[in-house]
Amino acid sequence: MIESPKLNQDATASTRGTIYQLWVAVQKCYEMFEDGQKVLIETQGDVTKVDDEQIEVKHYADALTDNHLCFWKTLYNWMKDNFNHKPYNSLILYTTQKFGLQATIADWNGKNIADRLKIIDRKSTRLNSSHTDISRMPSSA
Repeated sequence: MIESPKLNQDATASTRGTIYQLWVAVQKCYEMFEDGQKVLIETQGDVTKVDDEQIEVKHYADALTDNHLCFWKTLYNWMKDNFNHKPYNSLILYTTQKFGLQATIADWNGKNIADRLKIIDRKSTRLNSSHTDISRMPSSA
């Protein structure tokens, strides 16, 4: 096999992300059992099962930690005033990442709402004290 240098126009990483997103959308299509159900792609978020789930789909190689942009950018987007969460039973983050060794979000699904809010409050206080402005971070995250 011939090795060649990566070119500036190499879109391999973003293409992998798009393929993962489409895989999640197809998976959601297979979960639909009632007439009239719809799955939307890049309309109300990355993947949306109308009136049921809004899913953000991320493809990263590094570990998902408490401070990772993937987690915080997703929360930020869901907390915006123009995001209507009422039609959804679930807001879901799908990622290819494994949890970091010290990630307190590793058992997020097993935590109750109060414990989840404690994690968010503790971490957001740290982000605020470091003057990190999530809204100015790249939208590709």
